[in-house]
Amino acid sequence: MDFPCIPTILQTTKRNDNFLRPDRVLIFSSPEQTAILKSACDFLMDRTVDVVPEIFYQLYVIHAVDRGHVIPVVFCLLQRKSTATYKKMINKIVEFAPTWSPRTIMLGFEKAVANVLSNNFPQACLSGCYFHLRQKQGLQKRYEDDVGFAHGIHKVAALAFINPNDVINAFADLSTHLGDGFQSMLDYFEDTYIGRFRANGSRARPLFNIKYWNVYERAKNQ
Repeated sequence: MDFPCIPTILQTTKRNDNFLRPDRVLIFSSPEQTAILKSACDFLMDRTVDVVPEIFYQLYVIHAVDRGHVIPVVFCLLQRKSTATYKKMINKIVEFAPTWSPRTIMLGFEKAVANVLSNNFPQACLSGCYFHLRQKQGLQKRYEDDVGFAHGIHKVAALAFINPNDVINAFADLSTHLGDGFQSMLDYFEDTYIGRFRANGSRARPLFNIKYWNVYERAKNQ
């Protein structure tokens, strides 16, 4: 049966009760891939919406670092990007890989999946991917057309490579020296990754704390 979406007639019963479960999760992992999933310690997780059947929303892929190579070990087709969907995804993986115990997980900047992973694997160190950090700043068209603006974006993104203890002061310096054309981007970055400065001199809690997205230690050790 080949169709781009679930036909309406298959979504309900003849009594008009719900038949389709909209939070369906399909997971693919060969025995060899599952064995690597169980034995590896370090993982990368990423999603795409570009190469999925129309009846699904996204493809989530888990990569394991195994003997110096990054190997895809689990493929998950998801119909939503909700906390409930990510919980179901992780629970299903744990069902066939009960000894999966990640030490580190690098992933994108999506709070729902980060929270689920943190709750399921409290021992794991979660960190944001630098590539996604740059993507999250958006403004792609202006970035491509305006060399000066692109240079400013690079300066802000470079905060990921300095000592975490110096990030706030460095961000404050950038905020002072970058022009008004950067203000909306700086506001977003401050709220999301630094924490908004308060009148009492403290900072609000950011959506993603500095240790989550900073790669200083990782870069230093390579």
